[in-house]
Amino acid sequence: MISYKNMRAFVEVAKSNTFAEAAQKLFLSQPALSSAIKNMESQLGGQLFIRSTRRVELSPEGKLFLPKAQRVLIDY
Repeated sequence: MISYKNMRAFVEVAKSNTFAEAAQKLFLSQPALSSAIKNMESQLGGQLFIRSTRRVELSPEGKLFLPKAQRVLIDY
């Protein structure tokens, strides 16, 4: 099961396009945020982001998952 914390982390990274900015907004370290996203990707069985050294962008799967994740957070 994906935790609320990990779902929120995913949405924040998607909005920020950088792990550094998202980690700062979530009051997490970058390694902790990266670990949360990797854990989520493992649970879902797919890559949510395409990563580069300076930026992250949503993968095709991430683009499909983002509206659902946002809806879950709103409903929660």
